[in-house]
Amino acid sequence: MSILFDQEKIWEIEKQHIRKKERAEGRAEGRAEGQAEGRAEGTRNALLGSIRALMESMETTEEHAMTLLKVPQEEWDQYKKLLANS
Repeated sequence: MSILFDQEKIWEIEKQHIRKKERAEGRAEGRAEGQAEGRAEGTRNALLGSIRALMESMETTEEHAMTLLKVPQEEWDQYKKLLANS
């Protein structure tokens, strides 16, 4: 009887350990995703600021500013929307 109890206790401890490890991995994955999103947003904001600065200082269009900054043309609509909303 004592051996069975010990085996059950060992299994319960093992399950707890696995759950704890899975939670820690989930938190780490969430942090990594959050950091990646933050970096992407920071890059967008910096580029948006550069587009605005070029438009103002050179008195140019948003398209010309994005061309000068080598923004891929498939991203232009995204930046045009951001410029219009700010």
